[in-house]
Amino acid sequence: MTDQLVAETLSRFRAKAAEAGVSSRDVELLISSFLPAVYPVGGDGPVVVHLGGNNPMLPVGADKPSEPFLCSIDCAQIPPNSTGLPLPADGHLLLFGDAEKFRQGPGPGYVVYIPAGTPTTEVPAPEPTRGSYAERDYRSVRVGPSWPSSGPDGFADPSDGSERNFEDYELLDELSDIWREAGGNYFGSDLYLGGHADFWNDDPVELVNGGEYVSGNDWCLLANWYCDDVVELPSPRMHWLIRRQDLADLRFDRVMISVDIYG
Repeated sequence: MTDQLVAETLSRFRAKAAEAGVSSRDVELLISSFLPAVYPVGGDGPVVVHLGGNNPMLPVGADKPSEPFLCSIDCAQIPPNSTGLPLPADGHLLLFGDAEKFRQGPGPGYVVYIPAGTPTTEVPAPEPTRGSYAERDYRSVRVGPSWPSSGPDGFADPSDGSERNFEDYELLDELSDIWREAGGNYFGSDLYLGGHADFWNDDPVELVNGGEYVSGNDWCLLANWYCDDVVELPSPRMHWLIRRQDLADLRFDRVMISVDIYG
């Protein structure tokens, strides 16, 4: 995904929002809250993300994983600075998690980083409740804006600082539809890295930064997975969360995970 295509999408979004009578102030404030994200997709070339299966490649001598294997990400194939996160420049990042486990708030997650050149071997992981996740390869990525699930501070708020009302939320929904019409959803896929968390109830990043489940701040979204087709939960989303400094220090033992469902 080129910068030109992103710019063209944003230009269409601005034009369509203006046609709908939305103030340029609210449009620009919303755009300023977008975060960059990487969306793995099909295509040709080296495998960027391998999803599914039950025998991840782990360092020789590694313990058997405690969670089902979801995917392996080739960090060298992720464009530098494309997520706004300090991701490793090479090696593989492996995500684990059982999508059937609905968690009331973020809890300890399971992520493994394997530096480039590390000897590896297949290690069986626990099966998810409904069997191993279907295998597929993504051989390309799109880089584009990640839509915020809630409006930024000051968006559609009266100048007197009163609380946001129902009409304000309707405006966000309207702009979401306009974003889709402008081609913004072209950036999407069922798994993405960085960006905003997509959720139904509470923003998991806000929960961990706010200290309700974890003390401290500087938490961000590492990955978001739409796991609708592999679980019986209503419209589930799985999130992997990590502090930026822990990510830079490769402290993946400190990852948190959450599963959010509709309703």
